[in-house]
Amino acid sequence: MSANKPSFKLPVGVDKESGLLRKIDEVSRGLRCNCLCPGCNTPLVARKGELKAHHFAHHTPPPESILSCAESALHKWAKNIVAKQKTWSLRAEHFVPKIWTTRLGEKLASHDEWWSPLAEKSFVIQAATEEYDLGDWKPDVLLVGHFRGIESRIAVEIKVSHPVDEAKLAKVQKSDINLLEIELNTELMLEGTLTEATLEQEILNHQNQLWLHTPLASQIKADHDLEFEEQVVKPLLADQDRKINKFAQNLIGQRFEVPECQLYEFPDDLHRGAFSLFVNGKSVDLAKGKEIISPRRTYPVASTELMIDRVRLYLVVKGGKEHPIDVILRSIRAETDVPVRPVENTSTLALLIEPKDSPESWLQPNRLRWVFSRRRTKVIRSLRNQLNNRLRVIEQKERQAQEKRHEAATKLSDQIIQLFDRYNDSEPEWSRSHRERFIEAREVARAFGSGPYGGNGLADRTTHDWIFGVPGQQWKTIVAAEMLLRPDVEDMIKFNSLRFFLRKNRLTMHGALSSLWKLENGLEVFENQTRHLERTIDLPTVGSALHHWLTHLAEVQPNLITTVGRFNKGFRWISGQRERLLADARESLQDFDR
Repeated sequence: MSANKPSFKLPVGVDKESGLLRKIDEVSRGLRCNCLCPGCNTPLVARKGELKAHHFAHHTPPPESILSCAESALHKWAKNIVAKQKTWSLRAEHFVPKIWTTRLGEKLASHDEWWSPLAEKSFVIQAATEEYDLGDWKPDVLLVGHFRGIESRIAVEIKVSHPVDEAKLAKVQKSDINLLEIELNTELMLEGTLTEATLEQEILNHQNQLWLHTPLASQIKADHDLEFEEQVVKPLLADQDRKINKFAQNLIGQRFEVPECQLYEFPDDLHRGAFSLFVNGKSVDLAKGKEIISPRRTYPVASTELMIDRVRLYLVVKGGKEHPIDVILRSIRAETDVPVRPVENTSTLALLIEPKDSPESWLQPNRLRWVFSRRRTKVIRSLRNQLNNRLRVIEQKERQAQEKRHEAATKLSDQIIQLFDRYNDSEPEWSRSHRERFIEAREVARAFGSGPYGGNGLADRTTHDWIFGVPGQQWKTIVAAEMLLRPDVEDMIKFNSLRFFLRKNRLTMHGALSSLWKLENGLEVFENQTRHLERTIDLPTVGSALHHWLTHLAEVQPNLITTVGRFNKGFRWISGQRERLLADARESLQDFDR
C-alpha cells in the first residue's frame, strides 16, 4: 500500500451467530473470531499481533471499497453506543424571546437572547431502540424518556456520509418527535484502534450535534412565556393601568398648560424652505412670522377619557367650549417611538414620565412635546394654498410673457424677411456678384495693402467666401471695388451715395436682428418662420463693411485716398493713382490667367 493512501482499520465486526456487534478485544485471533464485515458482510480475520494495533481485516478482498466498509462499521457502532445511554445532555437550542409592550412604551422580554429551554437538565432515557419502525420511516435510534417532567421522544440520526434528506425531515416535522443529527468523521477509523470511549465522547460532543426538529423545546418555551406573563407582565400592566387612571382622575378640575407650538419643531419633512419661492429676483418666504402656531396657554380640564395608548383631556376653551387634546404617556426608558398619526385628527402631545414615581409627579411642563397639532395642519394647508396661488400667478405671467415674446419674435422675423426681399429686389444689377468682376476687385484689393479690410485679407477670398469673416458683407466689397473699376465713377465717393443699401435697409435689419436675438427662443421662432421658404436667408451683421474698408484704406494708402467731410463720412480719391493700380491689377490678372 502506498504511503499516501489512507488505511482504514476496522475495530468492530458482526458476530455470525448472534448478529451483535463485537469489538476486536472480545474475539479470538484469526478466522476463529467468527465475524463478518458490517459493510460488505464477508468474513473477517482478527489480527491481533504484537507490532500493529489489533483490528479486523477482510479474509478476501471486499466487493466494495474499504472506505464503504469503514463507514458502515462506524455507523453501526455509533448506533450501538447511543442505544446504551441512560441519560442525554441535550444540546442548547436558543429561542427569540417573546416581547410585551406596555402602555408606556416599555418592552418586557420573557428571557434573554441566549436562554435555551433544553439547558441545565438531562433527558432521562427510559427506552432506546435501534431502527424503530415508525411506519413511513425508521430512525437510527429512538430514545423514549422525559425532560423536566415532560414525556418525549428523540430520534437520533447518525451522519457518516449521508445527512437527513428533505423527504425524511418533512415526515418528522409533521410529528411530535424531536430529531437530532450527529455527524461523525470516517477519519476516526484511520490508522490505530478506535476505542469505544473515544467514539462515545465524539457522539456526546455538542459540537457534532444538530437539532433538526424540537417540539419539546417549543413546548417548554411556551410554558415559560405563559409563566412569565402571569407572574411578571400582567401585574406590571395592571399597576401601570392603575397609575394611568389615577393620573387622568387627578387632572379633572385642574389647569393644564399647553406648551408653545412651533411650525418647524415636528418630526416630519417640513423645513424652513418649504414655503419659500424665488420670484422677480427675490426670495419670498410665505411662512415668515408664522413660526409660532400657538403660544403657551393654560386651560381648565373638564373631563378625561382613557384610551388604548393615551389619555384624552377635554379642555375648556374660549366660549366655554370643550376642546379635546390627547396626551400619550411614555416612559423615559421607552424603546418604541411615539406614533405620529393622531387618533380622530385630534391634537396630540407626548409626555415622558418615570413609571416608578407617583402619578401626581408625572405632569412636568418641560417633558411635554408636540406630536400633532390641528392648528398647525390648518396653517400648513393655508401656506400651501398661498404658495400654489403665487406659483399659478407666476406661471400665468410667464405664459403671458412667453406669448408676448413669441408674438414679438414673429413680427421681427417677418420684418427681417421683408427687408431681405426688399434688398434682393432693390440691389442694382451692376452690384451683383460675378466671377470676372470679383477677380478684378480682388486684384485691386491686393494692391491696396495688407490688413483686415484690404490686401491679402480680401485677395485670398473667393466669390463664395464671407468677406471680412461675417456673412452678408461680400456684396459691399464688390460694390466698392466696382466703383473703382467703372469709368463713370467720380473722384469724390461719399458714404451717403450708398445710403439705401448701407444705412436704411441694413441698419433697420440690424435693429430687428438685435431685438430678435435678445428674445428668448427668438432664433427658434425665426427658423420656424423661414422654414417654408425655398431659399436660404443669410442674416447680415451691424455696420457698414464699405465704410470700414475705405477707412482702413485711407490709413494704409494715404497717397491713394483721403477722408473728407464731417465725421469722416466722405472719401476723396487722389488723381492719377487709380490708373496705376488698375494697370497693375490687369497685369497681375493676366499673369494669374496664364
